[in-house]
Amino acid sequence: MGRPPKITPDINQTVQDEILRDPKIGGISLSHIILNTLLISISSATVNLIRNQLKLRFQSPRRRPFLTEGHIANRITFC
Repeated sequence: MGRPPKITPDINQTVQDEILRDPKIGGISLSHIILNTLLISISSATVNLIRNQLKLRFQSPRRRPFLTEGHIANRITFC
């Protein structure tokens, strides 16, 4: 018997729609969207599990370091 699953077809559809809208959205952001729209609290790990079950590949956003004033000055003097 056990506990009934928290993952419903509505949650699956919401995750799929949001990932297709923004492929680089993270699990935490998706769990907040589900909380706001469906009023169901699920963890980011559960969202990533749903993402893997739907065979949707996650593309994490590339981190780009910010340039400091010193970096900008060095680039200008290099040119």
